[in-house]
Amino acid sequence: MSRQNYVRSILPLVLLAACAGEEAGDALMPQAQQAGLAPKPKSRAQPASAAGSRANTRERAVDLSAFVPADAFVWLQLESIDALDGAVRALMDVAEQDAGGMWNIDMLLGQAAMMMPGADPKQIDRKRPMGIAFSLAADNPQGQPLPTFVVPVRDPQRFAATLTPMPGCAPPVVENGYVGFSMAPDYGLESAPGAFATNMPEAQVVLRVNLARVVPAFRPMIDMGLAQARSGIETMPADEEYAALGSAVASSYLDGAGSFLESAEVFELAFSLADKSLRFDLAVSMQEGSPLASFGSAEPTDFARLASFLNEDSAFSAVAGFDAVQLQERFGGLFESLAELAPAGSAPPESLQTMWDFLSLYGSAVAVDADFEPGNLRAAYYADPQDHDAFFAGFENLAQRLGELSQGALALDGPVDTRIDDVRLVQYRLSAGEASTDEAREFQRAMALMSGSGSEDGAFGLMVTLAATSDHIATILAAQGDAGDAFTDLALARLAVAGGAPSGALGEAVESLRNASPAFAYSWDMARLFRQSMELARLSGEFEGAAEFGASPEIPEGLSVPVTSFFGIEGRDWRGGFFVNVEDMMALMNSIDG
Repeated sequence: MSRQNYVRSILPLVLLAACAGEEAGDALMPQAQQAGLAPKPKSRAQPASAAGSRANTRERAVDLSAFVPADAFVWLQLESIDALDGAVRALMDVAEQDAGGMWNIDMLLGQAAMMMPGADPKQIDRKRPMGIAFSLAADNPQGQPLPTFVVPVRDPQRFAATLTPMPGCAPPVVENGYVGFSMAPDYGLESAPGAFATNMPEAQVVLRVNLARVVPAFRPMIDMGLAQARSGIETMPADEEYAALGSAVASSYLDGAGSFLESAEVFELAFSLADKSLRFDLAVSMQEGSPLASFGSAEPTDFARLASFLNEDSAFSAVAGFDAVQLQERFGGLFESLAELAPAGSAPPESLQTMWDFLSLYGSAVAVDADFEPGNLRAAYYADPQDHDAFFAGFENLAQRLGELSQGALALDGPVDTRIDDVRLVQYRLSAGEASTDEAREFQRAMALMSGSGSEDGAFGLMVTLAATSDHIATILAAQGDAGDAFTDLALARLAVAGGAPSGALGEAVESLRNASPAFAYSWDMARLFRQSMELARLSGEFEGAAEFGASPEIPEGLSVPVTSFFGIEGRDWRGGFFVNVEDMMALMNSIDG
């Protein structure tokens, strides 16, 4: 199977996998919605192209929570069978696949009906929400989960009458045009709506899992797996290069996994496809008093304000809000340990600590836009340091350590301190230093290719400009020459008079995380970045993998594939997601496949 056909064939499985929830965990609890962790109905930010796209199929007012057992640990809800079918067919249409040969909604319904003996799949209403829940048997919590089906039907009484409950199972229940059918022996309608199955987001498929309930049931097996992983790390050969470094990183991941298992309460994943915009939203709430309950920061950041500085014409744009002091307190120890374990020839630990100390001066947020276009490398960083003088001093201190940090690959000349109106400008010239390793020399060569001002021996010249207004600071990197000067002028203009909030998906992501800390939102144009990297590979003559993708992949100049992702923590609620236009993505894959 060719790479193109393989990619096309797996696209429909995105939705099929979302429907195969028989061994998933429990249903989501309401704290995630109440605290803004997961998207709320009629308020969840949608891609700009998807606004109002499902108004004609909206059935969200139907509340299925009374059908969901109170002890359920998983709740999987579909907007409707028709919505699911339409989404899969849209994906297959983009992949230029014949839906009839790979996807059959009637067959899927028939397989689902087989789990409800006596059910007539033709009675199922394909235009209304439906779902399946899973519970753990009280007398065997580590046994096979017990499913509960919540099905909209045209003739509920008739449908229920044809069902044949298995021995020991409760009879089906009927209400409001729905039939509930369960393998649980004591199943019945709840007197009050189940909290974890309420306020479902508007999406074609939503999965909720009550981790606080399911993790304890399977914790012995989970702990056994973590112990085996930790044992494997501890027995790594000590004389292998990078072994100690890898062990420290892996150990920190295992510690984090343990904290997550002790803390996680509710997990939610929502999938939606509208106007060929594919979106996933992820949400996790943490238990009160747990190790990760206070991982976020209560301190406000300049996250949303800094987003207004971004140049959305760049191939890469990102904004992050964080408590720099808290960040250093939580990760400083690990950073120092990794610095001490760095292989011989790397920058000395004190130089890495200098870089860490400088990063902590950036303030509560940073925004960056960048392009890696060969011959016109450029990037602009915007920040809100509380102490501008400390920031400038920190950069100068970092400049003095730059040779050690880069293994001699970089040298910094300056500063030249000037002022334009109310803006203070400090400029440095970044050039090739005395590289001490082959890796450093390769880095110099790459910088020369990207800057456009270099030569084959790795010499190059870039300008680093620090500009400060009364409120914010910009750090601007650009190639020397007219193009670099134009980019620097544009960044300075944006610093002096910030633009409006980002548009489209990035703007919606920023707005949804306005009160989160830490918070991160990224937007990158995969087509442009891929095209830029291919051009650099051609220039360097070292793209060994070219034959695998076709001798020389040509990414059309007009093709743009923006991908947006985001993540933030607000109190005990963690949320994130991403979205992309699948038609644009497939066009990129087709161009790569040739």
